[in-house]
Amino acid sequence: FPVTIGITYGTIVNADIATAAAIATTKLGAGAVLQVVSATVGQTDLSADGYVGSGASITPSSTSNKILVMVDGYTEKISGTSTAYAETELHRATTFISELNNATQYQYTVAARVPFSINYLDSPNSTSSTQYRIYHDEISLGATYRYYQYVITLLEIKA
Repeated sequence: FPVTIGITYGTIVNADIATAAAIATTKLGAGAVLQVVSATVGQTDLSADGYVGSGASITPSSTSNKILVMVDGYTEKISGTSTAYAETELHRATTFISELNNATQYQYTVAARVPFSINYLDSPNSTSSTQYRIYHDEISLGATYRYYQYVITLLEIKA
């Protein structure tokens, strides 16, 4: 005669999965967040072109995956005139990928602190460590800018 063990076939619930179980990323659907990296970059003063700190790096697990880059910070013109301005850009390593602001501090007086923020979905097409950072591109010379501490967060998104 048949014996019933109490197993329901075809349905897996959370309780069926051991706490220490490792689930392969191949089992996750598109859009799953595979890893998160976050860094806080300290204050940097610039009066010429240059990088604002080292940013953050992430190593994608597949060339088809995307990286969601989120950056939030503040900048202030600490010397110069209101007509002096710069561009704030997002770079992958040393390569320009997006402009955050094409007129950073334009028409602002000295000591006006202004926020900057970006959300950018990148396709680095790589499985090597990939660095993202902010670049200050001086357009009209004669001012010094202070980039206050900013936070950069990188999320690997499964394609």
